[in-house]
Amino acid sequence: MTTAAPLIEPKLINILKQWRCFSHQNAENLQLFCSAFTPVHDSLQITQQVLKQWHDKPWTLPEQPSVDSSALSNAYRELIDIQQAALEKEQEAYFRYWTTALTNSKQMINALQGVSSPQQALVAYLEANLDLARQYQEDVSEQLTDLNQIKAAYTAWWQKTLESLQPEKPQ
Repeated sequence: MTTAAPLIEPKLINILKQWRCFSHQNAENLQLFCSAFTPVHDSLQITQQVLKQWHDKPWTLPEQPSVDSSALSNAYRELIDIQQAALEKEQEAYFRYWTTALTNSKQMINALQGVSSPQQALVAYLEANLDLARQYQEDVSEQLTDLNQIKAAYTAWWQKTLESLQPEKPQ
């Protein structure tokens, strides 16, 4: 008695389950990211800091300098350094994405070599694309870490700048 080949190859069922789990996990991660990404809240917080600084600032007569020019110059220099570092991080991310795409193209070509059925071709295609999706996920995760560091640097710069540009209180 011979057993018939399964209608759907077990590898195909397995890769579809992996895709479903991967998609579900990404949906959860996206929801977490969206809840953590709060540009409106951050903007309001910055506005409140600026308003507080203006409110607390001891207003001086117009002929008196209100800001130390060396502190302002240092603040701009530090900002330029932060922006250059941010640009370098973004360029690294850009090249990471291109490297991932190139590597996947090669994997896709190799994966489709020697397949003997449409289901095997589909399995090979889905496996290669799942590998690509996982690699992009790692790339995005690394980029989000970089962006978080950049945001922290800008926030620290902002706080330091507000404090350093605060004129001395008259006695």
